[in-house]
Amino acid sequence: VALVALIALVQIMAPTKRPGPKIVKLGEPTNSANLKLFPIPGSDLQLKVDRLPLMGSHEAPRRIGLLFDYTCPDCRQQHGYIREAVEKFDGKLSCLMIPMPLDKNCNDLIKETYPVQIDACEYAKICLAVHQVAADKYDSFDRWLFSARDEKKELNEVRKYAAELVGAEKLEKALSSEALQEQLKQNILIYKLNYKKNTVIPQTIVHDHMIFGLSESAEKLQSELQRILKLKSVKPAKGK
Repeated sequence: VALVALIALVQIMAPTKRPGPKIVKLGEPTNSANLKLFPIPGSDLQLKVDRLPLMGSHEAPRRIGLLFDYTCPDCRQQHGYIREAVEKFDGKLSCLMIPMPLDKNCNDLIKETYPVQIDACEYAKICLAVHQVAADKYDSFDRWLFSARDEKKELNEVRKYAAELVGAEKLEKALSSEALQEQLKQNILIYKLNYKKNTVIPQTIVHDHMIFGLSESAEKLQSELQRILKLKSVKPAKGK
């Protein structure tokens, strides 16, 4: 009995290893060479790049996409890994930011909003609105928003910062615009397309592959990007 109790205690106290991401090849995307459109692999859906925020240069020859919910801790961590990759590939890689809230208030696939995801729709709308009003200021907003990966910033704080950055009146107008609502619906449609395959987010779109879930590390993600996109050189880390 004592031995059984000891084994049970060890199982409870020992840290469980996080399962690695699931990497799935979905099929060759259409018009993958068109830098104004971002095709979703395994579907006919193509996103207009100028309607979504972009991390990195518009001139980068390789582009990936990140389907994320800001309220999701793994999404914030994956965002950090991707920013490291964009900087290390030094102008060769960019990432289309695709906010996709796990909140029943705007996503009809979600039947119950978990406490951590409350207001996810509002965070997503603010991201889209900042880009819509002042695309050149989105990078500053993005760096501030994701500056603390371990915890999300309060909604009121995010709205206030966005208003100060782009103007309160312009922000409110963009938040209620039809263009923003349509883009949010399109972002959610991407999640719906793969919902039966995998419901996990973040979802990182890499050419004809989808990475479901958080990568094991920034280095592992960079390795996958090199393999799938055939990127050859990486900018050395600072101090090396």
